[in-house]
Amino acid sequence: IQADPQPDTWVFPDSTLMLQLESVSNLIADRIFSAPIDAPMSSSAAQQCLAEAKVLMQRLGLPPELLPQILNEELVRPVAGMSSEFRIRNRLDEAERAQKAWLQLCTEGHQLFPDHPEIHLALSEAHLQDWKNMLRRDRDEDAIAALKKSQVAAEAASQLDPASEVAQQQIADRLQRLQRF
Repeated sequence: IQADPQPDTWVFPDSTLMLQLESVSNLIADRIFSAPIDAPMSSSAAQQCLAEAKVLMQRLGLPPELLPQILNEELVRPVAGMSSEFRIRNRLDEAERAQKAWLQLCTEGHQLFPDHPEIHLALSEAHLQDWKNMLRRDRDEDAIAALKKSQVAAEAASQLDPASEVAQQQIADRLQRLQRF
């Protein structure tokens, strides 16, 4: 039996990547939720945020191609969770600000990675959050438009990766929501 050369290390090798992705996600989420309500995230602010994320990724030794995954998989839970919390507490302005910031980041991410299915999945989720916000505002036409945008983004992800179960689930979910609406 070999002794562990670093007995103080508590991070398992498999979880190192997860922790690195979470670090980048936390940086982006901080930008999403710390912006003032009266100053929505601009295109240039989103570009700056993504540039900072890429610098951090470089320092962590992560390839920049993981950025779409971070915008989708790592941010979907915190953004959707906080947006839901804001809607439950009837703080719709804050829910909309977070959704618009995430959408702006995903839109800018799409400029960097237009052929990456994960960025389309992230766009689909960002538009779904818009749908939920518009429903709470009783703006049915805007809600339907947001849901259709969400479906289109999910279909784009499916075209880029026909084997994507997540894209297929999003498409089915959006179609079902449109039918019920």
